[in-house]
Amino acid sequence: MRGISKRFWLFYTVLLALTLSCQRQKEKEQHFVIGFSNCTGNDAWRRTMLHEMQRELNFHSQLEMIYRDAHESNQKQVQQIKDLIKLQVDLLIVSPNEAEPVRPAIELAFQQGIPVIMVDRKSNSRLYNAFVGADNHQIGKIAAQYAAQLLGGKGNVLEVNGLPGSTPAQGRSNGFREGLSAYPGINVEVSLNGEWRFESAQRQVETFLKKNATHFDLVYAHNDTMALGAYEAFSALGRTNKVHFIGVDGLAGENGGMQLVREEILDATLLYPTGGGESIRLALDILNGKRYNKENTLQTTVIDKHNVRVMLMQAGKINDQQVMIEREQYKINDLNNLYARQRSYLLVLMISLIGAILTGVYIFYLLRSKQQINKLLTAQNIENLHQKNLIAEIATREEEAIQAKLQFFTNISHEFRTPLTLMLTPLEELLRLPIIANNKGIFQDLSLVQKNALRLLRLVTQLMDFRKMESGQMKVSVSENNIVDFTRQIFQAFEKTAAHRHIDFRLISNRPTILAWIDVNMLDKVLFNLLSNAFKFTKDHGKIFLKIVQDEKRQLIEIKVEDNGVGMSEETGSKVFERFYQGDNQKKYLGTGIGLALSKEFIELLHGTLSVESNLNEGTIFTVHLNMGNAHFAINEILQTSPPIEQLEAMGLMHSSVLQAEVKDLNAVISQNAVSAPYSLLIVEDNPELSAFLFRKLSPEFEVFLSNNAHDAFTICLEKVPDLVLSDIMIAGLTDGLALVREIKADLRTSHIPVVLISALGNLEEQIGGIQTYADAYFSKPFSFQLLHQTIKTILKNREILRDHFTAEVAGSIRSKQFNSKDKQFVNEFMALIEANYRNPDYSVDRMFKPLSLSRVQLYRKVKALMNCSVAEYLNMVRLQKARHTLSQGEHTIAEVAYESGFSSPAYFSTAFKTKFGISPSEFKKAKAN
Repeated sequence: MRGISKRFWLFYTVLLALTLSCQRQKEKEQHFVIGFSNCTGNDAWRRTMLHEMQRELNFHSQLEMIYRDAHESNQKQVQQIKDLIKLQVDLLIVSPNEAEPVRPAIELAFQQGIPVIMVDRKSNSRLYNAFVGADNHQIGKIAAQYAAQLLGGKGNVLEVNGLPGSTPAQGRSNGFREGLSAYPGINVEVSLNGEWRFESAQRQVETFLKKNATHFDLVYAHNDTMALGAYEAFSALGRTNKVHFIGVDGLAGENGGMQLVREEILDATLLYPTGGGESIRLALDILNGKRYNKENTLQTTVIDKHNVRVMLMQAGKINDQQVMIEREQYKINDLNNLYARQRSYLLVLMISLIGAILTGVYIFYLLRSKQQINKLLTAQNIENLHQKNLIAEIATREEEAIQAKLQFFTNISHEFRTPLTLMLTPLEELLRLPIIANNKGIFQDLSLVQKNALRLLRLVTQLMDFRKMESGQMKVSVSENNIVDFTRQIFQAFEKTAAHRHIDFRLISNRPTILAWIDVNMLDKVLFNLLSNAFKFTKDHGKIFLKIVQDEKRQLIEIKVEDNGVGMSEETGSKVFERFYQGDNQKKYLGTGIGLALSKEFIELLHGTLSVESNLNEGTIFTVHLNMGNAHFAINEILQTSPPIEQLEAMGLMHSSVLQAEVKDLNAVISQNAVSAPYSLLIVEDNPELSAFLFRKLSPEFEVFLSNNAHDAFTICLEKVPDLVLSDIMIAGLTDGLALVREIKADLRTSHIPVVLISALGNLEEQIGGIQTYADAYFSKPFSFQLLHQTIKTILKNREILRDHFTAEVAGSIRSKQFNSKDKQFVNEFMALIEANYRNPDYSVDRMFKPLSLSRVQLYRKVKALMNCSVAEYLNMVRLQKARHTLSQGEHTIAEVAYESGFSSPAYFSTAFKTKFGISPSEFKKAKAN
């Protein structure tokens, strides 16, 4: 009900807001902003133009004008135009100060899609929409004609210019001179720069007259203001007698051209319309999308004593009408505002009435709906109660299922221990028998079984501890021990592994004896787990320090396991103690993900703390803090005597050192078993146990090379060129073994080497991914060695048959010889070079010796000695064997086969083919087709 009420009042409020803003929105849709950049507003003519614009704007309420005065500064006007562009005006009106300096700013506005109207003056650009103004050139000509009438065709003229760079000044001057060209008796003796201003004109003319005695019959000024300045200069020197003065603008008002003509200061002025009103009307046409003219020329006329009174009367009437129009406009605006307010009041009243009616209807609806809602709520409460009971029942059943699974988990863990015990006990007895001890191969295999059975037993024990911890059945039994001696026993179990891997492994204590109350089984498992992880994640020639410190001030015993291994990221370090969490190295180092979680819980049961500090690729420090004394333990948790350390469960799982000795001596065994075999294998495996096992099984039949990382493995492939690579997917040096396969297959020197993959990842997707890298076979752990062995032999045999098929004669002679590793590498590189280039008919020995880093003579002699044939003979043989194979398929013409096989012409190919095989290509092809 509350939700329905909110929606109703929201609808009512929105309706009111939309209605009140309707008219305002309509007005906004028709609103335009015009920017006007004026070169100056100081003179009367420009003030008149601005006044006419404002008068026209009164008739168009949808227009708004932003006015900017440059005060005769080019730089300021350019900046003002750019500011108006940033304000995103709808149209720009510009009256340039000078033509060239403001051109780039005007073109910028035009290029950004803003319509541009030029008023009075133009710039040196055609990039504008329209121009409004009089024809200054025509004004100059009219002034010249009037001057000729005054002077009777003879006399000297003084010209007072505006700014030389402005287009009006240029037009008025050029037109005046062009008009006087028809009167050779009239000369323009001097042209002075009056800068459009009274003071400049007066100063320039007075200075010139003082320095020169030239007599002037007429003064032609480009505007009335400068004409008045020239008149004042002549008057000051008493030289106004018989001098005529002509100006331009023809404005009404004080000091305007009309007033000066009436007072007989000026003989005449030329009407120069401001175009203010015309500019605004033209702007409105452009904004409304109407048609308009680009050039809008305003008409002019001469005002002298004959028509000045009429012109003044017309100007006065226009001003009076403007005052009346403005007064009426103010009244209309007041009426519009009153109308808008009254309409708003009416709308509010109507909406309030509608709202009252809707509210009444709504209240009635609520009264009718209340009973129905109450019924629905009652039914929903009954349904919720039923669902709650159902959820509780499901939760109970789920808890029972979880407990059943955990119980099965515990039972199966117990079941694992019995068969593991039955395996380990006979194995221990068998390893003591002299007949087994004297047979090194059998002894190593049984030791390997014992080692991994002990490892499996440790994992089962860890899982059972996890179950005890889950069920709260883990009991603490502490006793007082010398923790230095206790830790040394664990330390010694890892010394052989550290020595074999050249790891700097140290036990450091600040005291020889440190007594602590500990549960030896729990702490034993914790330290064993921490040290195992340190060795797992530390590379050979690294360092692992086991430090023990007694801190009397804090009454703490601190045990640190510090390494410089691969380290962990900040995210992994924050989650490393979570159960089943696997961090950055989960793909490289598989595990259960419960060892560290159990270790932390063991230490917390001992009322201590376990923490970690780690940086990626820098190392890790695990720190155990234990309280001194036994006051923090319950009475039933304290034992009076300590169990012998030899009986500790984790310690019993660590004392199988047979494998370490076996792996340590592996290099010696390799050198002893190095035999000359027809085939060589490269085993890439970073697990020393599996690597040693595969070496023992395969070395009697093959020449075996070993590598524990991808980088070294690829180097061996380049140097030794093995006949087959057997690689685990989980190896160091690259992302995985799949990357090694891709690198081998991508390199011309090794692409022919078959690769067999082995992996603990046995699902179908992983197997397909392995085969897609062009591996030749894929085995999942655990695998049958007999099947692996036979697969290797079959792949090598098939490769031999394939080589015989293509290069029977030459390949046979090559295989009949025994090469050392360098010669074998050369032969493989040479064959790969031929295989890559035999299709090129221009390929010869001249292109071979440089890639093989030999001279031409050295290459010839080496190939002759190793392969019993010349380079050209071998190349020709490869081409013929390839051609014969292609012909046997019957899909290509003889000419196509010849060119595809690298022969320069079909005729030469036919001759060589018949010489080699005793039959022509066409006969061979026909025989194969039949």
